[in-house]
Amino acid sequence: MDVHWAGDLRAAGRKARVMPWNTKLARSVTVKGGPTLKALRDVRAYALELSPYRASATAWRRTLELLLDAAESGETAAVTQQLEAALFLEGKLKLG
Repeated sequence: MDVHWAGDLRAAGRKARVMPWNTKLARSVTVKGGPTLKALRDVRAYALELSPYRASATAWRRTLELLLDAAESGETAAVTQQLEAALFLEGKLKLG
């Protein structure tokens, strides 16, 4: 995903009628000192708040690609796993 990821996510949000943003993640993911992400819409909202620096990291770019894929397919296992990896690499994944 290129530097226009936020625009891609905003545009995808406008297509909410066809993209199932209410689809639950494979499991809830809790951010240390932050929210518990339970559905694609939660990940989308969290991603839109990322700084450009954080969003440009390879792990987050992949997470955002998989988020858009999951919104189209309804399959959330891959995006859940990648979200956990991105947060873990930043020390922001709450374990346990």
